[in-house]
Formats: sequence, structure tokens, C-alpha cells
Amino acid sequence: MRALKGLVKLQALVRGYLVRKQAAATLHSMQALIRAQATVRSKKSRGIMSTKNETHRFQTQARRSMVLLYEIDLSHEVALS
Repeated sequence: MRALKGLVKLQALVRGYLVRKQAAATLHSMQALIRAQATVRSKKSRGIMSTKNETHRFQTQARRSMVLLYEIDLSHEVALS
């Protein structure tokens, strides 16, 4: 019975670690998204992104960055399991 309690505590520690790690990854992704949105807003207000082509190119770059962050996060989860 004592071994089972120890195992349950260990499991709780590992789960807590994984949840905190996932929360940190989500926070980093959200911060990247907010930075990208702020950059777009800033460039639009200054008239820098005057053409649709420039806007589309920037949005594509932002999406690629978010996908890369997501893939890195997934690879870390697979490595931990």
C-alpha cells in the first residue's frame, strides 16, 4: 500500500510538471501571436503595408512562425512521453 501511495505521488508530480510545461508553451505561443498582431496593426496604421501582397506576405510569415512553435511544442511532448 505504501508503494502505491508513493507511485501516485510520483505520478502527480510528473503530471504537474507536464501541465506547467504545456501552460508555458501556450503562453509563449500567445505572446508570439500578440506580437505579430501588434506589428501588423502598427504597420497598417503607419501605412507601410499599403498593398495586399505585402499584407499577405507578412501574414504568411506569421502563420509559419506559429506553426513552427506548435510543431516544436508537439515534439517536446512526444519526447517526454
